[in-house]
Amino acid sequence: MNKVLFSIIATFFFCSSAVAQSQAHDKVRTHENALIALSFTENSTSQANQIAMARHAEKANIEKPTINGLSKTFSNMDAHEKAATALSFTENSQSYAVQRVINQHMARSQTK
Repeated sequence: MNKVLFSIIATFFFCSSAVAQSQAHDKVRTHENALIALSFTENSTSQANQIAMARHAEKANIEKPTINGLSKTFSNMDAHEKAATALSFTENSQSYAVQRVINQHMARSQTK
């Protein structure tokens, strides 16, 4: 009887620890997935997205992603920076003509 009881308790212990470990792994994986998803958003270099990415990296216990340059808020930009930002969200923002206009606005910007 003791052997049966011991085997039931041992089985319960090992199964519950495996489930707990799996749940902890799923939680970390969720934060990793969120970090990856945020990095693929259109405005992933915005300050809000960079903060969210850093928090998810911290919760997943992975290295914080490198920040290539935090952008400033739209309200803190001058008129040329706002125009360049707006143009970067257009459908064909990578075309030569649009890139030329964006570069012209950035060259005229007061806060380079």
